[in-house]
Amino acid sequence: MSLSFALIACLLIAGLPAQAEVPTPVAVGLARVDITPKTPIRLTGYGNRVTESEGVEQPLFARAIAIGDGDPSVLVTLDLCGVPASLVDAAAHQLEANDHLPRERLAVCVIHTHTGPAVVGYAPMIFPDDPTPDQQDRLDAYSQALVEAIVQAARRALADRRPALLGYAQGSVDFAVNRRVVKDGKWVGFGVSPDAPIDHSLPLLRVTEPDDSGTLRALIAGYACHCTTLDGNFNRICGDWAGYACERIEAD
Repeated sequence: MSLSFALIACLLIAGLPAQAEVPTPVAVGLARVDITPKTPIRLTGYGNRVTESEGVEQPLFARAIAIGDGDPSVLVTLDLCGVPASLVDAAAHQLEANDHLPRERLAVCVIHTHTGPAVVGYAPMIFPDDPTPDQQDRLDAYSQALVEAIVQAARRALADRRPALLGYAQGSVDFAVNRRVVKDGKWVGFGVSPDAPIDHSLPLLRVTEPDDSGTLRALIAGYACHCTTLDGNFNRICGDWAGYACERIEAD
């Protein structure tokens, strides 16, 4: 299985620097779990949506990588806008109690798509009105299922561990902008602030087979850019630019 972890618009593997020394293989395991809602659900990320989602534009996933043999660490990425600490702690408690994975060895992050389902406890103030009782039931059920999805993805990644090589590099891409327009010391709306702080760095971790083939198994990358390509009038489930980056890298 080849996985990408949220991401960039384009990637050239040949651009990675050659390693001067023969690296030591490390145990690495990968997993992917579908977290696409099965029913309509309130989306988060924009404050103008008042109805539940109107279908699925792109499936959503929890992707996990486990690194290390005796004392592994696990990273889980979610195709969501955000999750509260309480939800992550609930998953971590199960993994610590049943799989002996210490809390400090689990990290959970999101691609921050603004066209993903709301999760109970994350930015509830963004809704222009309170969910109806039926909508809240669906949000509660999805949030509870998400705990299990994180646990399942972590367990599958731990079970999948086998020798691999790790390579690291850092590049730069320039499509992100600072969108907070400030005039006279006050925020006046969203747009482009060309002189405001911005981070264009693109760190990348590569996982390959330890043999001479160098077959790519996974890529992990991070880029500081909100997934707001699709605006608040778009009310379908989607990973936005990061979701499509993952999809295309995996297909390639």
